[in-house]
Amino acid sequence: MPIKIDQTTQNKLFLVKQIFQQAEIHASAHQNVIRRALAVIEFDLAIDTMLKVVIIALKPIKLPKDDFEDLVQQAGHVLSEKNFDPIPELIHIREVHKIRNGAQHRLQYPDSKTVSDCRTHTHDFLKAITKNVWGLDLDEIRLANFIQHKKIKKYMVDAEKFISKRNKLKESIEHAAEGFELALYHVKEAIFGYRSSFVKIIVEESGYRQRADSDILNSFNETKKMLMLSLLSINYADFMKYKSIVGEAVIVPGGPTHFFGMPNKVKKSDAEFVVSFCSDAIIQIESIVGNIDDPFGKEKRKLAEFRKLSKEN
Repeated sequence: MPIKIDQTTQNKLFLVKQIFQQAEIHASAHQNVIRRALAVIEFDLAIDTMLKVVIIALKPIKLPKDDFEDLVQQAGHVLSEKNFDPIPELIHIREVHKIRNGAQHRLQYPDSKTVSDCRTHTHDFLKAITKNVWGLDLDEIRLANFIQHKKIKKYMVDAEKFISKRNKLKESIEHAAEGFELALYHVKEAIFGYRSSFVKIIVEESGYRQRADSDILNSFNETKKMLMLSLLSINYADFMKYKSIVGEAVIVPGGPTHFFGMPNKVKKSDAEFVVSFCSDAIIQIESIVGNIDDPFGKEKRKLAEFRKLSKEN
């Protein structure tokens, strides 16, 4: 019979899910051998972490083993002792670990099919053991619950719900993108301020007009975007893949987000990538800037500066 989940264990399952989704992002880079290797390493890490979570949840006094095979034996023993089903997908998770060892220790880089198989086996294992031990559906463990900003969190919760429905994949992508773009919209001003007078001077005093002005601004904005992503520790290659699926997203303050260039039909793998990328990126942004509505404590700094100027005058 499944056991009741406590908050600590729930947080650990969120971590497992986040590791798995990060592996999915790396797995999507089919042409990059290094990122394919990183994907299988992270799939194996998700399996390893889940086994340790199971052991600690079922037998808190037991310290999980470090060696993978010892860990498998220990987890199997604890599950049997507590009258749970055996470890699911056992042959396959051992194969994932073998592939991980080859990639990490012997430079045997997996091909795209092997990575895809590792993804399937890892997902099936995580889903089955989560259901067995806690009676939970892995796909219902939502990383959106980690997000603090209420409006952005709602976008991501809806995006994760839609992804399980074939006729709602486009809506899933749109909701995830709206959450991510809104997060960027809020932090951009804190990083760069309002439109810089420096940009205005470049354009108005450069001697160029019309198209040249536009080219300068576009180039400057692209540079700003790359710098912002770097400051927020968001992988630029992943961002470009996100853009290739989503197209251009234009936020209307106080209104809806408009999308240009998104295809009418999208694949589930594309929706999974966008949701994984956006949820991971938003969590990353909040970990760096704090409150998205007040990035880096911007308003507190403004108040301190105002008080300082008041005293000087």
